[in-house]
Amino acid sequence: MELQDIKGNTAFCFAAASGNMDIARLLLHKNSFLPLIRGGNGRTPLHFAAMQGRCHMTRFLYDLTKPVFQDQDCQLLFFTSIHTANYVDNQNQSIIHTAVSHRHASIFNLVHEIGSHKDIIVTYIVEGSNTLLHLAAKLAPQGQLELVSGAAFQMSLELIWFEEVKKIMPPSFIKLRNSESLTAQELFTREHEELRKKAEDWMKRTAEFCMLISTVIATGVFSTAINIPGGIDDQTKKPNYLDKTSFLAFAISDATAFISSAAAILIFFSILISRYAEYDFYKSLPLKLIFGLITLFISITCMMIAFGSAFFITYNYGLKVVPDFISVLACLPMLLYIALQFSLWSDIIYSTYYCRTLFKPSKRMIYLLEK
Repeated sequence: MELQDIKGNTAFCFAAASGNMDIARLLLHKNSFLPLIRGGNGRTPLHFAAMQGRCHMTRFLYDLTKPVFQDQDCQLLFFTSIHTANYVDNQNQSIIHTAVSHRHASIFNLVHEIGSHKDIIVTYIVEGSNTLLHLAAKLAPQGQLELVSGAAFQMSLELIWFEEVKKIMPPSFIKLRNSESLTAQELFTREHEELRKKAEDWMKRTAEFCMLISTVIATGVFSTAINIPGGIDDQTKKPNYLDKTSFLAFAISDATAFISSAAAILIFFSILISRYAEYDFYKSLPLKLIFGLITLFISITCMMIAFGSAFFITYNYGLKVVPDFISVLACLPMLLYIALQFSLWSDIIYSTYYCRTLFKPSKRMIYLLEK
């Protein structure tokens, strides 16, 4: 039974490739080492079964063959199973369904590389009469949600997943109802209602604090624009230091600070009065928050430049070490703002931009391994 033909295949290799469980069990009863004997091209009987799409035989031989598996054997079995749509669970879920359920983008991207099998896989109906889109509509595991901090960005990430899965679904499957008589969109709304409320509270609280800071800055720079440093000449009615470079820097920075803080107030106000519907967290609210924080940073920076310029004007004829020292200290609030808001910025960039690139891989995974 261990004899091999001219290509190196045993009788057990043919039994595995044919999927005949009765013959395979009979041969195993006579010789339990047959699954470990490699056939043509160094492939195990398990690989022959996988290449022929024999799902039950592959599952049967897996535990028997796994002890002698090497890395290349695992890779070959993995991609062979994808090519033949031969993947083995009890809820009729393929590896793509599992990737969506557990939010593994790198594995989900394989769906774009398996050719015509994709059109079959996405139509699988799993337990509970759920489609692939229903699985994307369910709340992600907590460990995957915590990849980004902040309920608003978690909601954004969930919407990105749902929309990416929807792109590969046949139009007729998007509106299908599961055993609970829910479409995927209705299931998404139900599963994410609590997360949406948390996201709304987080976004409002952030907008309120930022709006308060912007208002304080706008008030301060506006009063400074009226009471300009150095005063006004009583005869000419012109600022005393109009021809100084420091005064020009003061005027430009003060005006920019007021305009940017006023813009920030309007942006954060628009966040506060938003509807906070599900898809507001997809692009609208994250983009508003980005522009609001940018304008707030500009206003803080320009306010500190105006503050430093005012010191140069006021103490121009005194000890120059004083305005120099104050100008250096004026940089501290800007640096502090960047340091304290870094985690927020990283979450915004990750959820708004980087997460979208997860579904546009630059490398073909299957092609590289086959090559």
